[in-house]
Amino acid sequence: MSNNSSQSSGGVGFVSLLAILFIALKLTGHIDWSWVWVLAPLWMPLAVGLSILSLVLIARGLETTEQRKIRKAQEALDAFAKRYGNK
Repeated sequence: MSNNSSQSSGGVGFVSLLAILFIALKLTGHIDWSWVWVLAPLWMPLAVGLSILSLVLIARGLETTEQRKIRKAQEALDAFAKRYGNK
């Protein structure tokens, strides 16, 4: 008996097929694109992923900055309340 839960899809994906197609078209002279664009299916997903990661990290940093501002404002209010006996 074989265990179907451990099988992987394998094979060549859409991005790889697109890259192979573009390379074949470039080498046969059917397209006159720069090699940067011919190989775009290979590097574009990485570039998009890194861009998204950068945006997420920037957003988290901004959120942390906002939280820091809120904490400082709360500390200032607490100090004011303590100074004037409202707490």
